[in-house]
Amino acid sequence: MSDLLQVGPEVIEPAALLAAVEDPSCGAVACFLGRVRSPNAGVEVRYLEYEGYVALALKTLSDIAAEQRLLHGHSRWAMQHRLGRLTPGEISLAVIVATPSRKAAFSACEEAVEQCKGRLPVWKLEVTSSGSHFVPGSSTAASTI
Repeated sequence: MSDLLQVGPEVIEPAALLAAVEDPSCGAVACFLGRVRSPNAGVEVRYLEYEGYVALALKTLSDIAAEQRLLHGHSRWAMQHRLGRLTPGEISLAVIVATPSRKAAFSACEEAVEQCKGRLPVWKLEVTSSGSHFVPGSSTAASTI
């Protein structure tokens, strides 16, 4: 069973990710698409600039999928985090999982998103109408590198 795991500047195409988790034994597919929003905290966001440590991010995605398999059983995964400059409305993170049951799909998807937010070595610079700053809590991975 192979997962589709990607980190890089490529535009996230949800249909391709959905196709990657196709499995007749899986009756449920849960999907999370994280998009750049504006305003954020009442301030207009011009764009986000994502940077990341690609090799470690790919390993982390693989680890997350393996951990969720241990918790929720059989599953197919497609996860992609985009790097580079993204404007409001663009997808920055996609997590899609197929499992035999909906409860496992929902739980695994939600847990994987939280793990991505906390563990991926990806950093987010937010550029607003009033300046720029790195978003606190983009990743705790920096403290482990």
